[in-house]
Amino acid sequence: MKRLIYLGLMLMLSSCSSMVSSTAEIDNLEVMTKNLGPMNWWDASIACARLGPQWRLPTKEELNILYENKWKIWKVGVFKNEFYWSSTEYYSKEKKRKTAYTVWGQNFKNGLQWGGCAKHGTNYFRAVRYSPTHPEFKTE
Repeated sequence: MKRLIYLGLMLMLSSCSSMVSSTAEIDNLEVMTKNLGPMNWWDASIACARLGPQWRLPTKEELNILYENKWKIWKVGVFKNEFYWSSTEYYSKEKKRKTAYTVWGQNFKNGLQWGGCAKHGTNYFRAVRYSPTHPEFKTE
């Protein structure tokens, strides 16, 4: 069974580069117009990296930009009314440190950002990278 799951994951990831068929540009970000997932945070991070140079999960702030502009992106790729992953780890004020197993996510139904998303849970995600006009864009 583990082999079958592993094989399925590898086939999905190996085909990811062909998944970047449509993108939209929002605030110096190039955003995939296709939902990916649901999957856990680690697999989502790997799937983004497999898309090609600079593709990644959005930061908490970038995810909010996507939420605020979801209707612009919606014209070419609908967001589900579900939670989406960010790359920003959650900082616990009580423990005064980042927690290893939780990150920020955002509910695309109501805009709520939540810092307690367990990385082993499953959420949707959109891969992002800096647009070619952004100073940090690299042409590697």
